[in-house]
Formats: sequence, C-alpha cells, structure tokens
Amino acid sequence: MKKRLFLILSLTMAFVALAQAANQLRVTSVKGKITFMTNNGQRLPLEVNDIVDNTTIINMPFHGVLELLDQSSNKRYTINAPGRAPISALLKDNRNSLENLTQQYVKTLVNEVTNGGKVKGNVISEPAAITRKLAKVKESDGMELDLDMDMDMDMSLNMNFSQKDLINEYRQFRQQCTNTYTNWMREAWQSYTGEAPKKVPQVKDAPPVFIPIDDNGDEGKPITYEEAKAEIQRGTIATAEESTASFFSFLGKIVKGKGKKEKKIKENKDQKLAVEKVHDDVVKEKPKESKALVPIAAAPVQEGGVNTPFLFSIFGTKYQVRLSDACRFKLNGVTENDVADAIELLSDIKYDNLLFDCLKIRKENKLSDWAYFQALEALTNEFCGEGTNEATLLMGYILSQSGYKVRLGRDNNRLVLLTASQHTIYNKVAYRLDGETFYLLEGGVQTLSICRASLPNETSISLYIRNAQKFDMDQSEKRTIKSRDYPDFEVTIHTNKNLLKFYDTYLPSCMNDEVMTRWAMYANTPLSEDVKAELYPQLRSKLQGLSKLEGMRRLLNLIQTGLVYEYDENIWGADRAFFAEETLYYPYCDCEDRSILLSRLVRDILGLKAILIYYPGHLAMAVHFPEEVTGDYIMLEGEKYIVCDPTYIAATVGRTMPGMDNNQARVILLQ
Repeated sequence: MKKRLFLILSLTMAFVALAQAANQLRVTSVKGKITFMTNNGQRLPLEVNDIVDNTTIINMPFHGVLELLDQSSNKRYTINAPGRAPISALLKDNRNSLENLTQQYVKTLVNEVTNGGKVKGNVISEPAAITRKLAKVKESDGMELDLDMDMDMDMSLNMNFSQKDLINEYRQFRQQCTNTYTNWMREAWQSYTGEAPKKVPQVKDAPPVFIPIDDNGDEGKPITYEEAKAEIQRGTIATAEESTASFFSFLGKIVKGKGKKEKKIKENKDQKLAVEKVHDDVVKEKPKESKALVPIAAAPVQEGGVNTPFLFSIFGTKYQVRLSDACRFKLNGVTENDVADAIELLSDIKYDNLLFDCLKIRKENKLSDWAYFQALEALTNEFCGEGTNEATLLMGYILSQSGYKVRLGRDNNRLVLLTASQHTIYNKVAYRLDGETFYLLEGGVQTLSICRASLPNETSISLYIRNAQKFDMDQSEKRTIKSRDYPDFEVTIHTNKNLLKFYDTYLPSCMNDEVMTRWAMYANTPLSEDVKAELYPQLRSKLQGLSKLEGMRRLLNLIQTGLVYEYDENIWGADRAFFAEETLYYPYCDCEDRSILLSRLVRDILGLKAILIYYPGHLAMAVHFPEEVTGDYIMLEGEKYIVCDPTYIAATVGRTMPGMDNNQARVILLQ
C-alpha cells in the first residue's frame, strides 16, 4: 500500500512539473460552472474553444474540471482544484496535487480495509464545508481516536480498524498534505490597498406623534415630539423639574383628563398605500449559513493529543477546551516562512482535540458565526496573550479549519486577520482579493501584505443570528411594561445582561449594499429562551379568547405607550438599532427598535406575518390578518398588510403617522 501511495505522489509531482507557464491557451473541455473575469471586471461562463492566457482569472467550482491546450507547445493541462485565481497560479497550485492525492489515497485505503472484511462503512455526519473531514477510528484495544482526514468526499466514514500501521500511515499522509499546503503559503503573499470604510448612513429620525385622549375616550389633535418640547418651554404641560425629561415623562400631562375610560376605536378608512419592495428576493430568501466541521461524538482521549483542560470565558460564560503548555508556541517573526512554519506546527496531532472542542462548543451552544468569532478571540488571547501575533495566527488557523474564509495579513511586524463576509460591513477597512471583499475587523491599516492561500469550499461569515444565543445568566432587574389604554395589559420581564454584552459587539451591516436590509437582520433574530419562557406565557394569557385584531391592538398599544421614546443621537451619539431583547432592557428606544420588537412579538405570539415599512427617517410595520380589517394597507404578493405603527402613539391598527410620504415608502420582508 505504501508503494501505491509513493506512486501516486510521484505522478502528482510529475503533473505539477508539467504545469509551466503558457502563452495562448485554448479551452478543450469544461466540466462544471467555470467562469472567468473579463478586463472590465465582468464574470462570464468559460466555454470550449475560448482563448485564454496565464493571467486570466477563473473561478473553479467544487468538482469542476478544466482542460487547456497550449497552442504553441501542444501541451495539455488540467485544473481541478476549486478556487478563484489567475490560470498561472492554478497551474502551479499545489492543491491540484493535494486533491488528486487525497482522493486516490482515501479510495485505496477504504478498498484495502473493506476487501479484508474488517470494516463496515456508513454515513455518520453531514458534509463539512471544507475538505477536512472527521473520521472516528476504533482500534482493537478499544481506544478511540479522532482523526482529521483531508479528503474531497461527500461523507465521513465510521470504520473499525485492526491495523495500527494504517493509522500511522495515515498520519504520515496527513503530514505530506500539510507540507503541500504550507509550501503554497510561502509563495502566496501579495500587497493590497484597502478601501475606505463605509459609514453607516445617518438619517435624522422623523419625530414621533402622540394622539391625546380625553376623559370620554375621544381623540384630540395629534402632537409631535417637537411641538411637545415647545410646550415644555412655555411651561404649559410640565413643571420646571420635568423640563429636561424625555417626551413620555410628561405623557400624562398631554392627556386632557385622567383617562379613566377606555379609548374609543376610531373608524379607519380603507386606503391602499403605494410602496416599493426592498430586495425581497434577498430578505425573503434564507441566507447561506456558514457550515463547519461537525463533531460526530463526545470528544475522546486521543493518542498523541493533548487532554489537559484549559478554561476561558466570554460574555460571562466559561468554556473548556483541551490545551496545555505543551501547545504554546513562539513566532520567530512574521515572514512568509515564519508563518508557514507555525501553520505546520499547529497541524500537529496534539492540536486536534482543540479543534474538536471548539467545534463542539459552537454546535452545542448554537453559536452564530459572530459569536464563534468572539469566543475564539477570547480563547486565543487568553492562551497566547492579548493582541499578540501568536493569538492572531492561532485564531486564523482554527477559523480556517472550521470552514471559514479567512486570510492572514501583515503590517510591518504585526499579523492581522481578515474575513470574507456575506454582508457589507460598515466602519471596517475592506480589501478586494480575487474578486471578493475581505474585512479587517481590527484596526484601520490601508496597505497590507496578504496571504492568498486558501482551502477548498470555504464559507464567508454570515452576520445573521438564526438561533437564540446561549450564555450564562446574569439577570437584570425586573422591568414592568404597561399599556396606558389597556391598564390590565401589563407584563414583567428580566433580561440576560451577558447576552446584551454580546449584542453590544455586533457589527452594523447590510445585504447587497441595501442599507434597509440591516433592520431585517435585527428583526429576524429570535428572543432568548429565557425571555420567551417568562414573557410569552404572560402575553398569551392576557390575549386568550381575543381575536387576532384585538390581540394586535393590545400589543401595539403596549409598545406605543409602555416604552419611552428618545432619539439615538441623544443616548448613543449616533444611530443604533436594537435587537428585540435590547429594547426590553434599555430605558429608551426609537421607531426602528419599536418596530423590530413588535414584529417579533406579532410573529411569535399571534402567529401573523409581518413586514417592515421604511419611510425616509421613519420605520413602521404592517401585519397580514386572516380576517378582513379596515385601515391603511399594502398589497404584497396578493395579500393585504395593515399598517401598525408603534411610534404613532395611541393610534390604532390601520393608521399611518402624519407626515409620512407613502410614495417614498419601501417594504422590507421578514422571515
């Protein structure tokens, strides 16, 4: 078997030697959706008989195969490694030999043991996002090993081995694969100039509007925030002590009476609004989720691996991985060879349990991509020293082995980490590498030397938070939220301050450069299980027996009158959107925060579909009811959505806030 492996290695090296630079290359065969980049930056499909040269940038999909003919020498070349790079780089790319070698080795290995009748293979885990796969190997003495197998296959195998030499042979093979990758790293560095950070668009919020209600439940003339401040200055509705209070601190002063009677529901006009959808194909479609290596069982004790526990914490939550002082390392510098040597060191088997444990933490706690990034940063800073080159390198290594598309950069004597993102990230320097945008998450360096070495089938970070994030509880003080017009509609709530710390690190971003899609990312994030367990039974109990419309009226009024409005710039110094949980905790909120929270409650408690409505300077929402409801509405894909504005204080379902131009309104779809 070793002879066969040596033969495969020899053939692969011969193939690489033949892949020399060529002038004019004719495409003779195309398998898969292979594209190339034109001189003006346009991406087009590559077809048979197209003429390209060594500088042509192509995009090779997974399992794609491209055959080329050098028209001057009649030599033929084959490219089958996934990635995006000039043809000359792909012809020299060691991943071509690595991938062929891996496939041949795994097929030979599986054939060897299955023919002997000593192994039974079966699918045990979903495919990883990169070519590294976990295989569980059980030796005859009962000891279990977790091995990372570099293979381009669609499944992992659960195999019972009795031949210890096969395991040793595999480890030798793995080391050869590591050497191939790190050799590429020694040559793949290039200088790049970053793009200036995109700033979060700042739009002045439209002032909220309040409808006074008298003792008879009749509506008075609507009054705006600015008009109320003028009344304060004149001293007509507030005392001197209240003159610096926010708008709703004197809410009761605006009401003409004591408000003992329930507010009368004013009849609405059935008015259709003309609005434009905001990239509903982007917001409606579920974005890609970063996949990573999935642990297939409880992490066992591994021969040659480190089993000493190492503790670290993030957002008040303690985690444990297997990592000891024997795993500490020191970079001699940050040259290409220094970095490649360190990657070879980290590829040693003693770090395998660390990788396994990190992925186990990610899976068991359902960490989002951003939470996983934060956890790894805390781990590597704790182990290597905060902000050190060793911490940056270790974090980048773990992320790359977890399936993420990251790159190492160098600024003089300092290493930095860049990540590709599915979203536009604001306030971060961006670099264009091979047609993709990578973001420098720390610092503002404009020019970097960046290593372009990559792994197949990497995944860009997603800033979506699909699952409720699990952090240890640091309970806030009790907060009571009470509806003014439905006095018995009152709830009490606690929040987890550790979760709020995580949200405080969240990167403002949007999809496809469409700024309004950022609110969908907040609105689609679920509330934590702790908050739902406390809040939702209260709401369901108080809404029991009511129609969907009556339930909506109470929820709408609870948010309108139970929360205190204030401009973000007065509290935070700039615009800042809240996740629903943050609005339940912080004492002040604005229109976008109210709409995000209300849309979450409507979908979870009432089971109704909701959308956000954006006016310049204002965010409201609308709801689709199963029964006929009158009022201002939007027709969307044949369904009627009734306007519900949580910042139009005391306005009932179906009323648009004064001053909003429906001709400029746009709809943001929610999941």
